[in-house]
Amino acid sequence: MLTVFGKRLYLDEAVLAAAEQPYAQASAIRTAWLLLSRGVDRLEVPEPLWTRKMAMTAMLAVCGRLGAAWRRRKIVVSTYCIENEDASRLARLPTWLPSPVRRFALCPPLALFLLLIDRWAFGTCAARRTYEGVLGPLASVLRKRSTTVLPLPESCACAPDSGMTRAGKVIFLGALEERKGVPLLLASWPHVRVNCPDATLTVIGSGPLEPAVREWASGRDEVSLRSNASRKDIHRDLLESSVLVLLSQPERYWREQIGLPILEGISHGCRIVTTDQTGIADWLQETGHEVVPHTADPSQAAGAIEAALHAGPWNGRGTLPSTNGRASAAAWMFA
Repeated sequence: MLTVFGKRLYLDEAVLAAAEQPYAQASAIRTAWLLLSRGVDRLEVPEPLWTRKMAMTAMLAVCGRLGAAWRRRKIVVSTYCIENEDASRLARLPTWLPSPVRRFALCPPLALFLLLIDRWAFGTCAARRTYEGVLGPLASVLRKRSTTVLPLPESCACAPDSGMTRAGKVIFLGALEERKGVPLLLASWPHVRVNCPDATLTVIGSGPLEPAVREWASGRDEVSLRSNASRKDIHRDLLESSVLVLLSQPERYWREQIGLPILEGISHGCRIVTTDQTGIADWLQETGHEVVPHTADPSQAAGAIEAALHAGPWNGRGTLPSTNGRASAAAWMFA
């Protein structure tokens, strides 16, 4: 049974309707009751370092095991992990405490999950480093029951590349928020235009910075802003763009784990310009994309965008997997 916790704005009802297995939309408490009363042989719980929900995750894992034990059934409990924030920040303890104290405060609860979870799939190498850093010597136990599968997408088959003019076209796709690097993009764009006067920028998204972005774009003929683009239009814009920019910035206890716009851009052949915050920064650098420090100034960010424009669209779509990396991880988790 596929269980969904509460309501999710991003929940695609069409996907659920096409699911082979039935699903239920339920609260965490009702889910725990279902696990106890019905029992399951496969259970995927949220990743343990989702610290605000750590107690809930432990409760679900325990209920799943108790429900299976009551019926003398074998259960496989798994989790998919992409948290890559520094553990000393995730602990949310006072900053005046030494960093090692804050980091290792998470070791005991995470060690408990080694007893509750059988299979750990990591979506990024950065996430694996975060978890192993918390566990210290116990990381050897984690390695024996885990794997790393990058969440790389398949090449999008929505349309061929032939006949499309991508040169000079830059796209931003995502929430118009500070943490998505919108202010840095706006500040760097004038620098880009100095060396790439024919470059154009398409901004697709909505959020708290939308009024400011709309005002900024109003005096620039080469910039377009759309807040309510359809999926069909987004696919078309990605196919027509040479470069996708997502200059993610840290915010309180949040760090860009992957960045779905990055995956969308990759699947459509866009060259990515992003910061070192994403968990797949290493892979991006190795495959010809541009990664800058999150502390980069506008001129540095502009330099990366210009380099990507000169390099042209990314030609590595043929190296992408035939099966989405997240689906491959799920297959391993329940093999």
